[in-house]
Amino acid sequence: MNRIERTIILSGLSLGPLMLSAQSYFQQRVDHTITVNLDDIRHVLHGQGSFTYTNNSPSTLDTLWIHLWP
Repeated sequence: MNRIERTIILSGLSLGPLMLSAQSYFQQRVDHTITVNLDDIRHVLHGQGSFTYTNNSPSTLDTLWIHLWP
């Protein structure tokens, strides 16, 4: 076994436990719907929006922060 093969094997053996102990990543999901009507005479937008948030992690959320831009 040459030096490169030993280095690869030792690297794999030492990094394997780290990769196995990593926490699972849970991808969250947000579906949104926005409905807007333009009143071009008065230059006004009238709209309505809704969203559905899906928590795919095993943790319970106690807070959900939402930022609305003016």
